[in-house]
Amino acid sequence: MTPECTPGRRSGVPPISWRHMMTVTLLHRSGEMAPAPSISSVFSAGQEAVGRGHQSWADGW
Repeated sequence: MTPECTPGRRSGVPPISWRHMMTVTLLHRSGEMAPAPSISSVFSAGQEAVGRGHQSWADGW
């Protein structure tokens, strides 16, 4: 498999949603998070930071 498959696969995910989540997470938890947190940790913290309003987005996953 060539590395080009990865970006193509990522484009299938709504980029605004996950990027917004990551940005909010990093802004809210930059001091508390480890340098390289796992994806699940980031998403869990992101859901906390963003709030319950985005639970429908989480259900989409």
